[in-house]
Amino acid sequence: MSEGKDSFEILADELARMGQQIAHLQRTSLNKTEAEALNKQLVQGVASMAQTGQALYEAISERMDMRMEKLAMETILAATDAASRAIEKSHAETSSAARDYAKAAGEARREAWRYFGGFWVGWHRSALAGPFWGFWRRF
Repeated sequence: MSEGKDSFEILADELARMGQQIAHLQRTSLNKTEAEALNKQLVQGVASMAQTGQALYEAISERMDMRMEKLAMETILAATDAASRAIEKSHAETSSAARDYAKAAGEARREAWRYFGGFWVGWHRSALAGPFWGFWRRF
C-alpha cells in the first residue's frame, strides 16, 4: 500500500506517528513536582539503605567478634585440657619409672648384701670378735 503514497503522504504519516510518540511520552513522563517528589523518595531510600547497610555491617562485625572470642576461649580450654592430660600422663609414667627403679635398687642392695655382706660380716666377726671376746673374758 505504501507504493501508492506520494512523499507528502509519507511525511504526514511520519509526523502523525511522531506526534503520537510525543503524546505518549508526555503521558508517561513526570512533571516537575512529580520528578522532585520521586527524587526525594529515591534520596531517602538510598540514605535508608546506607544506614541499613552500616547497621548490618556492625551487627555482623559484633557477632564475628563474639564468635572469635568464643573460639579463642574454647581453644584455650582445649589446650589447657590437653596439657593437663599430658602432665598427668607424664607424672604417672615418671612415678611408675621411679617405683621400678626403687624396686630394682632394693633388689640390687639385697643381692649385694647377700653376696658381699655375708662375706664381710663373717670376716669382721671372726677378725674382731676373737680379740674382743678374749678381752671381755678377763673381767
